[in-house]
Amino acid sequence: MTEKAKMLAQENRHGRLPLAAKRQKLPSSVKDELMKSICIELITSQITMGKALQRLRTEMLFANQEQYAKMVGITRKTLSEIEGDKSKASALV
Repeated sequence: MTEKAKMLAQENRHGRLPLAAKRQKLPSSVKDELMKSICIELITSQITMGKALQRLRTEMLFANQEQYAKMVGITRKTLSEIEGDKSKASALV
């Protein structure tokens, strides 16, 4: 069975691939550059905290909101509000 066929066979009931099947193995140098880029954009006010979180979630973890919310123990709605800068996350979140 090819890798693509294995991934398609793992789709959940919503037609989405599980996080492990979608996650790419990024070299640590690429992760470091991505983190550096996002931090610079955040510090220089080019992006908001919510957009920084969204970029980390999508570009480093390859997770959708539902998957990431479950990983960190919050609701998808709360994550959506944080990423949309409609809600401020507490230090705990």
